[in-house]
Amino acid sequence: MKSGKLNDNFISISGHRLTKANGDFDEINRILKSNVSNLVVCCNYTLSTGKKQYIIRYIDEEKFSYPITGSEWKPKYSTRKNKIEASLYEWNSPNGIRMTITPSMSWQIWWFVSLSFFRVGPIITIIP
Repeated sequence: MKSGKLNDNFISISGHRLTKANGDFDEINRILKSNVSNLVVCCNYTLSTGKKQYIIRYIDEEKFSYPITGSEWKPKYSTRKNKIEASLYEWNSPNGIRMTITPSMSWQIWWFVSLSFFRVGPIITIIP
């Protein structure tokens, strides 16, 4: 996982590009399942009372699940250059974590994870 964005109720996390799977969702599932970590750590920057701070958030890997078959990924369509095409593919895990894959971004994967899944760790304050 590379980067992300903190919203009011969830964190969006961008992952690796899955171009090497050539649009084969069974292969995409295999790649995703082979790159599982024990723990995902997110740091979000905040400016509190004039001090720069990073809040560390942890999520255990067992919170993540992946589709069993490639056919579980559902296309979302849009019109581009006067033709209808799948602009992204989406899968919602049973516990509510949503994942999307965007073909136009080299098949990059995104996770949308509720803040309720995270444990909050230390707050690191940067003193100028």
